[in-house]
Amino acid sequence: MTAILGSAVEESNQFLGYRRYLWLKVLMDLATSARSEKVRFDAAKDLLDRAGFKPVERILSLTQDTPDLSPEQLRDRATQLLQDIFDDGPEAVVERLNSNPVPAQVTDHNTPMSPNC
Repeated sequence: MTAILGSAVEESNQFLGYRRYLWLKVLMDLATSARSEKVRFDAAKDLLDRAGFKPVERILSLTQDTPDLSPEQLRDRATQLLQDIFDDGPEAVVERLNSNPVPAQVTDHNTPMSPNC
């Protein structure tokens, strides 16, 4: 399997060869002389990204055990979290979740939910 992968990479490099420099020149030409400001911006952004200046992407991930929630309750909870993030910002929501665990709720069967919900 490693030999096949190595062979594929080698063939790919042979195919790309000098073409990658031609494509880089196309991007540079677009960044400096395209008529459209959007095209110039996108080409310049792509060049900077490839040069290692791509901004750090932040991903907010919230997980909670929700085995007793119905799909409608999950949807309502997700909607509320998104609204809180939009209103207060992700850092404030994470801080609030870390400092105040979600209180236990009662399902339709009157059984308390896990405090981790």
